[in-house]
Amino acid sequence: MKYFGMVEQGKHLGLVGLGGLGHMAIKFAKAFGMKVTVFSTSPGKEKEAQEILGADNFIITKDNEKMKVKELPRFFKCF
Repeated sequence: MKYFGMVEQGKHLGLVGLGGLGHMAIKFAKAFGMKVTVFSTSPGKEKEAQEILGADNFIITKDNEKMKVKELPRFFKCF
């Protein structure tokens, strides 16, 4: 996160998958004051991601409507 400049409060982190590293990524991102969106194929992980780990959003990638991009935010950046 530091390497890519993702340690500033208010930035938004998109996280694909909620495994061991995903758990740590959420914890670090929230500690830096970032907003976190988790993308997962497992609907059963939503409660854990949001209520326990503090993710701001949870999107199930199997839901085609939620996966449609309406507009890219101005801060969108691909690495």
